[in-house]
Amino acid sequence: MKFENLLAEIDGFGKFQFLIVLLLLIPRWTLPGHFLLNNFIAAIPDHRCDIRGLDDGEVFANLTQDQRLTVSIPAQDDGSLSSCKMFREPQFHLLYNSSNATEIPAVPCVEWVDIEHRTLIGVIISMDWTLATMMLPGLAYLMNEWRWLVIAVTSPLLLAMVTWWWVPESARWLIANGKVEEAHMYLEKCAKINNREAFVADIKPETLANIVVVERGNASYSYLDLVKTPKMRKLALLTGTV
Repeated sequence: MKFENLLAEIDGFGKFQFLIVLLLLIPRWTLPGHFLLNNFIAAIPDHRCDIRGLDDGEVFANLTQDQRLTVSIPAQDDGSLSSCKMFREPQFHLLYNSSNATEIPAVPCVEWVDIEHRTLIGVIISMDWTLATMMLPGLAYLMNEWRWLVIAVTSPLLLAMVTWWWVPESARWLIANGKVEEAHMYLEKCAKINNREAFVADIKPETLANIVVVERGNASYSYLDLVKTPKMRKLALLTGTV
């Protein structure tokens, strides 16, 4: 008996498979967010020190905003105001002469799906990248504070870490590696969720040892196999084009 036949009997495209896909989508959704997050937080916006501490009473009352910045923040070599320094006290003489301003001191899963639906499930799982990429600009627009944006993108990882424990191991891999007891447990769970308990009741762990998971275990393949048959040539051409 082949593994594909066994999988078809317990429903290779049922609730169990959809639950696995859902569990896989949660951690995958965070990937594009982290890959593209720097597009929204890497840029350094214009900033400067808070000069309100230098305004003692009505010191700045008769000054414009530009004049307040001139007497409070030292200029750099290119003439722009420093982003991370400010004078210890207002330098009002700079309103008339700024030549010596720099001298002033400043403060520095697909294995569980039947063959017929594997392509569909693969496409669905791949779409999460596209959807998450589309959602990231919206989050960045709503959250102008970069710290909150990082939290919004990173926090789903906590849920992903939990859901990872619920993703079942591939039954095919377990059988191929002699772990028939564990494979039987997952197959029973799959059959129960998909309402196929009657069939799996007759399957014992000893029976799984005779399941054929690989038809040609000693076969070797090369790139020539991609063009041997018309169907493979078509698939290779379409995949390469996309």
